[in-house]
Amino acid sequence: MYPILLTLGMWEVRSYGVILFIAILLGLVMFWKESRRVGFSGPHLLIFFLGAVSSSLLGGGFNSWLFAQGGYSLRSVFSLSAGLTSFGSIIGFLSFAVIYARWRGFNIWVFGDIAAPIIPLAEGVLRWGCLLNGCCYGRQTDSLLGIYLPDSIGYWAPRYPTQIITSVLCIGLFVWLWKKRKEQLISGKLLLFYLVIYHIGRLCIDFFRGDQNFVAGFLSAHQLMSIGIAAVAACILVMLDNKARKET
Repeated sequence: MYPILLTLGMWEVRSYGVILFIAILLGLVMFWKESRRVGFSGPHLLIFFLGAVSSSLLGGGFNSWLFAQGGYSLRSVFSLSAGLTSFGSIIGFLSFAVIYARWRGFNIWVFGDIAAPIIPLAEGVLRWGCLLNGCCYGRQTDSLLGIYLPDSIGYWAPRYPTQIITSVLCIGLFVWLWKKRKEQLISGKLLLFYLVIYHIGRLCIDFFRGDQNFVAGFLSAHQLMSIGIAAVAACILVMLDNKARKET
């Protein structure tokens, strides 16, 4: 829609990059405050956050390049001007979190629970960058849900506003998890709740996306990833609950 906010000489200030910066800054502030609330402090928190963000950006960029419909080059893996893919970002974040927690001797579930509400909040903000960038667009529709929006090449038409729908899903999930975080839950439950609910939501929303490659009948590669991640997270959730019941 408005991929370039303004031009300063040879430099372009891109809307996606600005919104991404806002999302990262918001995530940093909330992660720092929430970590201190549960008893974590020290410079290692900043190191963890910066490493996790870098891994998320790299994972999201690589995922975008891997499943692109011919629109990205390998250079886009390191570019912040193109839209990132949330699946790669989540995998990048979790991979770094596991490695860092093992190295420092921390409980990975505790870190995951701290980040669980913050991740959907950051994505909920970032989806407005997708809207301005014209990526993650919806299929054309004549229904009442249609909004006049462009695709990635600038073709305007009435489309499902999938960027806005995903943002609403993420913000709603953030609100629920943020309230849930103060309950006496088993370590890891908050993160697993996020993984299950978010990916079920993405599975449904992606049926209305216009930028998906379908690889298994009517399912896209990202929908298959959603099913896999939600299923694994749900199984771990059941295992944690069963373990807790046996210990009580």
